[in-house]
Amino acid sequence: MASSVSDPPLLPVVVVLLLLSAAPFLAFSSEPLNAEVMALVAIKQGLVDAHGVLSNWDEDSVDPCSWAMITCSPHNLVIGLGAPSQGLSGTLSGRIANLTNLEQVLLQNNNITGRLPPELGALPRLQTLDLSNNRFSGRAPGTLGRLSKLRYLRLNNNSLSGPFPASLASIPQLSFLDLSYNNLSGPVPFFPTRTFNIVGNPMICGSHVDCAAALAPATGPFPLASTSTPSSRSRSKAGAVGVGVGVGTGLGASSLLLFAVSCLLWSRRRRQRCPSKVVEIWRAGWRRGWGTCASSGCGSCTRPRTGSAPGTSWAGAGSGTCTGAGSPTARPWP
Repeated sequence: MASSVSDPPLLPVVVVLLLLSAAPFLAFSSEPLNAEVMALVAIKQGLVDAHGVLSNWDEDSVDPCSWAMITCSPHNLVIGLGAPSQGLSGTLSGRIANLTNLEQVLLQNNNITGRLPPELGALPRLQTLDLSNNRFSGRAPGTLGRLSKLRYLRLNNNSLSGPFPASLASIPQLSFLDLSYNNLSGPVPFFPTRTFNIVGNPMICGSHVDCAAALAPATGPFPLASTSTPSSRSRSKAGAVGVGVGVGTGLGASSLLLFAVSCLLWSRRRRQRCPSKVVEIWRAGWRRGWGTCASSGCGSCTRPRTGSAPGTSWAGAGSGTCTGAGSPTARPWP
């Protein structure tokens, strides 16, 4: 009886041992998930991966540096997302902003649709962004102007519309910008970039003054819509400009040359005709005696009266009229 009372209870001891053994697992499960893993998984969920190139993006993984299309720094931080020409479609998630160490995003030559996420402007270390040759639509977000370290930006060959993203002009290190073949409109600010391409945007104009004329319905120099392909639009526009410049230059030079030759020929003919024309007119007028001789010949009538045979003669060059009176028997001038 006494021995049974002194035995320690076994149940509390078993519970304590179980809690101690489960403590490491509970601690592991309470750890927050990797923010980069969560962001990449959200990007994968927004995309349609027809070829399975993102198949090893596992949400249960703690190390995205081993995933395909991912580049990491020596400190195991995601600095690059590159999946060009992989047949991806779907949309690009705004959760990409949680990859705050990204330096490079290369998703060109796919079929990604939807808008460009404005959250792209929250990537402070981004240097290269290439989303060209996709099917992005809507406005180019003004938040892209916050990418202070961006050097290379390609958004060409999409369906972006709305006003030109003037905020891009405030990016200090931007050296390459290609926004060609979209549907952007409005004025374009000055860009100090070394490479700058905006062809294929029919509603783009140079300055606010130019845009006021360009956007007028009756006088706009650009068509409001075009059904040609980007390459044909580029060739036709370049050809039209070249032909216009060539024709204008040729006509101007030809006109100046023709005018100079005409003046020279007129001057020579005038000098050659003057002597004979003057003599003929004078003699005809002298034979008539009293009368008037008028001509548009060269010179002026200056001969004074001599003796009883008053008369006139031509001298000098120029145009004028000859008037005078003479005697029928007077000797004509040679």
